[in-house]
Amino acid sequence: MNELLSENEIMRRVQANWNKPVVSFLCTSFNQKDYIEQTIKGFLIQETTFPYEIMIHDDNSTDGTKDIIESYRIRYPHLIRCIIQSENQHSKGISTSMLAAEHCRSEYIALCEGDDYWISKTKIENQYQVILKDPTVSMVVSPGKLEVDGVIQSHLHCYYGDQLKEFSAQEVLNEVWQFAPTASYLLRKECLIKSSVVFGKTPVGDLFTELYTAVNGKLVYYPEVGSVYRMMAKNSWSERMSKNALANNIKFLNEMEAAIARTNKLPGFEDLDWSIKLSGIYYTLAVSYLKERDTKNFSNAIEKSYRYGIIARQQQLLYYCNKYIPALPMFIKPATYIKGGMKKLLKGFSS
Repeated sequence: MNELLSENEIMRRVQANWNKPVVSFLCTSFNQKDYIEQTIKGFLIQETTFPYEIMIHDDNSTDGTKDIIESYRIRYPHLIRCIIQSENQHSKGISTSMLAAEHCRSEYIALCEGDDYWISKTKIENQYQVILKDPTVSMVVSPGKLEVDGVIQSHLHCYYGDQLKEFSAQEVLNEVWQFAPTASYLLRKECLIKSSVVFGKTPVGDLFTELYTAVNGKLVYYPEVGSVYRMMAKNSWSERMSKNALANNIKFLNEMEAAIARTNKLPGFEDLDWSIKLSGIYYTLAVSYLKERDTKNFSNAIEKSYRYGIIARQQQLLYYCNKYIPALPMFIKPATYIKGGMKKLLKGFSS
């Protein structure tokens, strides 16, 4: 990134009351010293026609993250506001994003966790213009890029074409995996907070926030690529899930089924079909059982996944292998479970 503007230079570009920000850039962090500076710089490069604030919540980091945050707060005291915890709140079951959102002064919030970052200077401005043109829009999302082991991948993350598009709640659920990068979100503050109140504690808050905004307003996709999602970053959700993956996937399934049961009783959400999401969750669980060579539970999980819906060629292959040649999947190398077709599966046999 280019050299950052000073606080005075940023504030002079917008002749408005910076004590009344239009958008809050909300960042939650925990032990992310290797990433947090790039996240903060992504905020400070934004070129907007309105005042904004940067709200950073640090959940008692112990690796030096807090020192980096404080150094930027000192340089940008009118733009950056911080909540620095002396005790970890996540371990108490408290949502740090909700906690921080309560302190945001604006009507709109843009999310970006401390291990992700923004790469487009116009990300916030362009998304906000979508809302200005249609006040019924509750949330704007955009495609992003993936970074794996420090390398930006060539394919886009959550890309749905190059045109503006509105998505329904059911269309969100029809996406097998993640619908939109959390770092791409721009939404109404009340929607972020109310979704947490309405749904209660859920294993993936971003999905339920997307559903809430789609049902109670408009969820709009804007095609500009504006953010980067780091896969398997330190202390990220993806890294935590990968550790003791089988136990975490079982826990995730149980929590999701409980959250779905609650959601199905809520007005406006009772007719949603969760089949595709459940198919994906059971497929992931089946792969975890397969890696553990747990034949019985693998068989049950892949059967349930297939009954909920066909989502991938690999899922179909494992389903038919389990049905007609039950012992076959147990001899396939783990690296071939998710990607590739029959050729890769056949090449995956242990020698």
